[in-house]
Amino acid sequence: MGQVLADAWAKAGLKGKVVIAEQAKWQEAWYSVGPGQKRIAMGASGHDNFGDSRQTFDAYLTCGGRASSYCNPFLEERGAQTRPLVGEDRVRAFRDIWKQA
Repeated sequence: MGQVLADAWAKAGLKGKVVIAEQAKWQEAWYSVGPGQKRIAMGASGHDNFGDSRQTFDAYLTCGGRASSYCNPFLEERGAQTRPLVGEDRVRAFRDIWKQA
């Protein structure tokens, strides 16, 4: 997908570079924000929730989550309560969290 986009943009006169990186290097580049660190302009990755909301919740809805610009202590506590849950109990708990969010 990245190469297809880079080719299309090149035809429009835009230069791009496709870099395929293993996960640790990708995360370092994606989350780098320190002095002297260069943030990548655009990125894509798989989202491996496999039907579960834990990864998305932790990244976007927790106070201080890696991709979060949101902080709600009530929802954060609700999320913590989902950790031991499995099956339909977990599904219902996350549905409720997403409705509230």
